[in-house]
Amino acid sequence: MSEKEFHAQQLIKILLVEDNPDHAMIIKRALTTLLSATVETVTNGRDALNFLKQSCLNTANGLNQQPDIILLDLKLPKLDGFQLAKIIKTDARFKSIPIIILTTSTRSEDREQLFACGVERYITKPTHFQDFQQITSEIKALICRENFV
Repeated sequence: MSEKEFHAQQLIKILLVEDNPDHAMIIKRALTTLLSATVETVTNGRDALNFLKQSCLNTANGLNQQPDIILLDLKLPKLDGFQLAKIIKTDARFKSIPIIILTTSTRSEDREQLFACGVERYITKPTHFQDFQQITSEIKALICRENFV
């Protein structure tokens, strides 16, 4: 997908799974400011899974509400990011949705485990809005290169 085609496309639908309200606000602000994106935010893994199931039902009824990409934190209540990534990547309804891990964890074991289950990217979260510009550019490049939208 060319840069021109990218901008001509409809908004990118992003599911952000983040339990820290400050992080969620910064990430959402960066994404909606720097990309043509709509961002649905949920605060735990169970709500994310329910959102995906509902979006699948809506898509079956002619409303394409399934996200184009999932941004996933690891340390979540109810169902953590490791468990959720495994569920998504083994469920035929969702496994084609790219997952980008956005986490404060820098553990190589976490990275290896997540890549083994099929996530596309593992990014350590910056803490300032300006630093999200780099991540947003990386997300945009991933979307353009892989033609996810």
